[in-house]
Amino acid sequence: MRESDNPPPGPIEREATVSRPPVRLAGEESVVSLHSDVIIRDLGNGVVLIHLGTNRIYETNATGGRFVTLLAEGRSLADIRAHLLEEFSVDEATLARETDDLLRLLADEGLLGGDTPGR
Repeated sequence: MRESDNPPPGPIEREATVSRPPVRLAGEESVVSLHSDVIIRDLGNGVVLIHLGTNRIYETNATGGRFVTLLAEGRSLADIRAHLLEEFSVDEATLARETDDLLRLLADEGLLGGDTPGR
C-alpha cells in the first residue's frame, strides 16, 4: 500500500522491508474491519482507500486491492488468505508474511476499525 504519489515497490506495496512483529489476531478465523471513515474504490488494477477523517488517500496494487476488498466484505483472515492463494501465484509463507505486513500498515495508518491488530 502506498500514498498515491509514491511508486509501488512490490506485489503488495509496503514502505520498506522492516522486520515487524506478526499481526496478532484472536485466530485465523478473526474478522478485521476497515475503519468506518474509510471508503474504497476499485481501480481495476488495485484500489484506492480514502480516510474521510484525515483526508488521506492510499493506493494498492492488484494483490493488495484484492486483500482490502475481501477484508471489506467481512471475510476472516483465513478465508482471505485461502482466496489469495487460489488467485495469485504465491506460496503460503510469503502470503502470510505479506498479509501480516499489509495489516500492520493498515493499522499504522488508522485504516482499520474496532479490533485493530497490534494496538
